[in-house]
Amino acid sequence: MKPRLAILLTSLSMVVAAQADSVTATFADNGKELSNPGMGFVFHFYDNSLTNYGNRTAPEDLLDAWPGLTQIYLRIPWSVIEPEEGKFEWSVLDTPMQRYQKRGLKASFRISCSETGFKYATPKWVQDAGAKGYYFRPGQGIVEDGTHWEPDFGDPIFLEKLDNLLAKLAARYDGHPDVELFDIGSFGTWGEGHTWTSTRLEYPNEVILKHVELYAKHFKKTIVLAQDDFLSRPGFKTPKLVVGSFVDLTFDLVIPKAWHGKSFVLASGFYRGNPYARLNGWKHNPNFENKSPIAFMDIDENGVPTVRANPEMTFPEGNAFPEDCPCAAKLIDFDYDRQAMPYSAKIKASYWKGKTVPDGFHPFLDILSSTGQFIVGLPREAEDQELVDAFARHKMGLRDDSILVSSPPRAYFHAKAAQQLWPNAPIYIESEHVGGSIRKNCWEDGHGFFQSIVDYHASYASIHWWPDEFLADWRELIKKINLVIGFRFLPTKVTFQNSVSLREGTLEFETTWQNRGVAPAYKDYFPIITLKNKNGGVAAVLVDDAFNLRNLPVSVDQSAKTLSSKRTIKLPPNISAGTYDVMISVGDELGKPIIELPIDGNDGNRRYKVGTLSIAADYSANATSVKLDGNLLSTEMEWTIHRKMDGVILPFIHLQAPSGHLSRVGQTSSKDNFLEPGKHTSTGQIELPVNDDKIKPKDGEIFSIWVGLWWPAKVAMPDERLLPDDGVDKRIKIAELLFKDGSWTLLPKQ
Repeated sequence: MKPRLAILLTSLSMVVAAQADSVTATFADNGKELSNPGMGFVFHFYDNSLTNYGNRTAPEDLLDAWPGLTQIYLRIPWSVIEPEEGKFEWSVLDTPMQRYQKRGLKASFRISCSETGFKYATPKWVQDAGAKGYYFRPGQGIVEDGTHWEPDFGDPIFLEKLDNLLAKLAARYDGHPDVELFDIGSFGTWGEGHTWTSTRLEYPNEVILKHVELYAKHFKKTIVLAQDDFLSRPGFKTPKLVVGSFVDLTFDLVIPKAWHGKSFVLASGFYRGNPYARLNGWKHNPNFENKSPIAFMDIDENGVPTVRANPEMTFPEGNAFPEDCPCAAKLIDFDYDRQAMPYSAKIKASYWKGKTVPDGFHPFLDILSSTGQFIVGLPREAEDQELVDAFARHKMGLRDDSILVSSPPRAYFHAKAAQQLWPNAPIYIESEHVGGSIRKNCWEDGHGFFQSIVDYHASYASIHWWPDEFLADWRELIKKINLVIGFRFLPTKVTFQNSVSLREGTLEFETTWQNRGVAPAYKDYFPIITLKNKNGGVAAVLVDDAFNLRNLPVSVDQSAKTLSSKRTIKLPPNISAGTYDVMISVGDELGKPIIELPIDGNDGNRRYKVGTLSIAADYSANATSVKLDGNLLSTEMEWTIHRKMDGVILPFIHLQAPSGHLSRVGQTSSKDNFLEPGKHTSTGQIELPVNDDKIKPKDGEIFSIWVGLWWPAKVAMPDERLLPDDGVDKRIKIAELLFKDGSWTLLPKQ
């Protein structure tokens, strides 16, 4: 006969199935926005100044209404915290840190060295010490009457002073439990890794790597984030075209939601920016603005693109282009991986440059509508494998602070670089100032922000605006992001024994988990089974320390593969028989619950009830009669044996002093052998001391009577006594006696 199966729907997110010897609870994601360490939204309290965006929040305003907020970001110029060499204004950083620590928020930092809002972001005393630098006007580059000063980022004096600063910062903040991240903010305007809006100077990778090494040298515990614009700063590497030869170029495409279900043309050619001019290349087509249609792209209703090369763009045999043909291009590859970057792609085309191409003309790739209207020109890929390898070598993460500075399909550029980094270090997505992006018509419905978080496998997202306005205006977008950002551990199934023997002292359980987020956890987290008694007290904590949830696969659509672990773990030695609530949680190897889960049943401490467990001992006992006749105490006991026993088992009776010492052992007798399950009886007697030479009870003292069962064959061994359902020290208290005025009184049973 098959065991009976009972199914109980206990909540919208949990179903419990109870079989004869086990319980299985299955869970669905309850859709709650979670708040977990190592991920979530980050509020820009200082954003390159002291006025944005924390200055509107009162000291008592901890942004409690913001779901998923776990961190504040303090981005501020070096000159603010060290106005004089060696004299630091730490309160600038420590005050907001401690304010939000009350809510449990951590802090991250960027200390910048070039700003458009400060003449000296790097302190003037660094310049006075001999550091080389340049005066510039924001947006104009280096000019004689420049209003702002920027150091030469490779100058040895500047780097020496920066080294000293980082040493001080690391000594104070590296590894501090309230500090989450530290940006490499010492290179470029606003610390973003480029000089486009300041000096526009070009720096070789060698200089960038010096800054990378300095941060790696000092920050050994706190995660460091590199800047995405290190890869696309002025002078970033691009292939050069030689007359009469081919070069392969790659372009970035972000697929806007508005393009779903439509068709497009990829058109190429050569252009000059100032003054604007365009060359008509090989097989240019008047229906497509005289550009060369190298491929056609269809995007289905789910946003999945397919691209096919235009067969008419086949090059002539031997690439023998006509003398008057200035240029040509053809599609080489369309790199799209729905499981890694579902919203973006790389398009590779091969370009040929003829003799008639004047200086100053460059290849382009445009997106046209299916009827030939211009939509957008795609940005050329700006990646640098040498730098990305350096970030990866030091286990650095990446911050992309250029999201939606331009509108889709140019919303972001470095999702591909993030693929190498996110498996080992977190990715931080920072949008353009939300209000600024909206004014430039780049924000649209904010979906590009969500897309970047998925494509980059991000753990953090910025609140780069006035927090109340952002929350009020974009509440649904925020929820959508909260459901995928970082990690999201779901226990899809928990199976455990519904009853265990206290003597065997082990619990077998199996848990199955899914990470429904786009990124892993970057710390070790383990499943924990906790047993709580009827009063809510923690009776057992069992950690599956062989199953590290940071190793769970991730996915871009909440469909990641589940992994399971089956364990048998010993119960703590002092646990009693009884019925316990079984709780599931995720935490550290010591059993501390840390991670909020997307299921119901939270007990307030991030433990979630999944069922109940019965722990059975060897026996239970009931004193059917306790009588006192002078100094002689007599008992009649009824014992219930829970399982078949072996050997010889005898009852015992003890008199215990108030000090806890065993005062006397009484005599017991029984016709039963106590080996078979069921009820058994016995009697016992114990003589109470009055004027005993060794035991001299004091007036007013209360002694106690304890009974139990034991194996004579195991005398002096740890398991000498059998285990009762209730009791202390493997015994059951059945009576208390008061010694008063030289005689004993049996106290009423409590």
